[in-house]
Amino acid sequence: NLMTLGGMALGAGMLVDNAIVVIESIFRRREQGDTPEEAASKGTAAVSGAIVSSTLTTIVVFLPVLFIRGLAARLVSGISFTVIVSLLASLAVAVFLIPALSSWFLPKDKVKEINPGKGRIESLVSRLLEHPYIVVALSILIVAAAVTGLVSLKSELMAPGDPRQFSLRIAGIPGQRVEATKNMVTVIEDIIRQSAGDDLKAILSEVGRLPDDDHFIREEQTGENTARILVSLTAAGKTAGQVVAAAAPVISGLKNIEASWELETSAIARAIGNTGPPIQVEISGQSVADLRVASGKVLDRLKGLTELWNVRSSFEGGPPELHMVLNRTLTDALGVDMDMLSRVIESALDGKVVTEMTTGDEEMDIVLKIEHGPGISLESIPFTTSRGERLTVGDIAKFVKEDGALEIFRRDQKRVALVTAMIRSGVDYPQARAAAESVISSMEPGPGIAMRLAGEEEEREKTFSELEWAGIIAVILVFMVLAGTFESFLHPLTVLSSVPFALTGVAAVLVPGGRPIGIMEALGLIILTGIAVNDAILMVQTATQLMNSGVERKAALAKAASIRLRPIIMTSATTVLALFPLALGIGEAAQLRAPMALTIIGGLTGSTLASLFVIPCLYLILDKLRFKRARA
Repeated sequence: NLMTLGGMALGAGMLVDNAIVVIESIFRRREQGDTPEEAASKGTAAVSGAIVSSTLTTIVVFLPVLFIRGLAARLVSGISFTVIVSLLASLAVAVFLIPALSSWFLPKDKVKEINPGKGRIESLVSRLLEHPYIVVALSILIVAAAVTGLVSLKSELMAPGDPRQFSLRIAGIPGQRVEATKNMVTVIEDIIRQSAGDDLKAILSEVGRLPDDDHFIREEQTGENTARILVSLTAAGKTAGQVVAAAAPVISGLKNIEASWELETSAIARAIGNTGPPIQVEISGQSVADLRVASGKVLDRLKGLTELWNVRSSFEGGPPELHMVLNRTLTDALGVDMDMLSRVIESALDGKVVTEMTTGDEEMDIVLKIEHGPGISLESIPFTTSRGERLTVGDIAKFVKEDGALEIFRRDQKRVALVTAMIRSGVDYPQARAAAESVISSMEPGPGIAMRLAGEEEEREKTFSELEWAGIIAVILVFMVLAGTFESFLHPLTVLSSVPFALTGVAAVLVPGGRPIGIMEALGLIILTGIAVNDAILMVQTATQLMNSGVERKAALAKAASIRLRPIIMTSATTVLALFPLALGIGEAAQLRAPMALTIIGGLTGSTLASLFVIPCLYLILDKLRFKRARA
């Protein structure tokens, strides 16, 4: 599926990282004059611990994500399986196959050194190590600014798309005949055709009450006064938003028509279950009358918000109803109840089955009906009480005409009404959500009535809550892997600090765009927790090896940066270039691919720079503190 293919693209860049580190280490040993066999053995041994650790850190970040449920689980399952399997295979190839191939294909003679930036990077890092506290302090300030910028973006479930299709639900006046609805739809179809022009691909209209079908579950009630128009546009040309913007003012000017637009619902959103209007206010209670009043108040308040449009209530479009109100005192005295009156009215309108007639093997009901004209009055229907009194319905009851509810939802054993709205162009989801929340908080719902944001907001809160726990567990697992690798608590803290430094790159990519952080960006941040530490692992391990061989601390850190400059740049570049096609945002699935790809690209770039220039300074500071504590 789309997410599996996205995982393959992500894995394609990381797939060669282990091989790059191994082959570069072998090539560096060949530069120092080792034979091909010695270079393959010593070069692989020098970096085997680093590549195993970096591979495990990338894999473990997917483990907590596998245990979450809901939308995030559906999105990440394909990515996690693909990346984990490909990385395990690449690790085996890098450790066992690459050394053998290098002894065959690398030059047999001693090779010249190919690393033009080695001297410059060593000199630069040496100068930075003279002022480690200043470097780390400035880096912390940059990270704080990046975190502040990311927090200011707020969050949303998914970035809205503008697909090449949309739908329009039409509701005429209650009681309207299907023929009139058909004529109304014909007019609206002409308006949409004029607005879309040559970009219209297909248009389908469903008019009136649709027949029941046991093989299909309908999500809305239909009637003779309702219709739904489905519009599909060509791949190139006007978007759904442009066509709706042109047609909506004209259609809203038609009399006796309520139009409800549904767009920003792509095939991707439907596949993951993210459909429906982005703003949904759920009003719950027991009394239908109270729900009608409360939903009407919310409807009026939301219509006054400039951030929203196409505000609709689940009570709109319902058929007219006659409510029979009994005179309780009189009915109790006469011994008449509601069941008796219901049978009387049913018999008067629809007749009463009095017997059956059998003809051969067929049975037919014999229905007795009262003859009446078209202008029958329900109040004039006569009946006889159990005591023998002859009365009419109007003697003990009156009829009140009210609009009925098109749909009555239930949740947690309570009746629920929905007020939905679309977000205007140019307004992001956090702004619209804040406006709707302000309306709900400022209203007095009344006794027995509760209001809250549901739909996308409910899913957003649930998903981000799960991802927060997944991110925390991922950091803990990465720390455990690093602690086992370095057999220390100091070095894992140094390596893990590359994760907050990676946020500077994420902020540099996301903040200028101003889009809220969605679920795909959040998944990218979790994946980045395992990827961002890879370069730092290589740096710290190389510096530790040099110190163990007798090199002074500052010189070892500067030399480690120069030695690992080439593999760090190569591994980061391969991952970034592999994700670059996903970040272009081409195609309908771009709203899934591009945000995560941009997040990883920005974060990986930031962590790479931090691994080369900031991590050595932080390592020096923490190492000094460790020595001071040891002396004390």
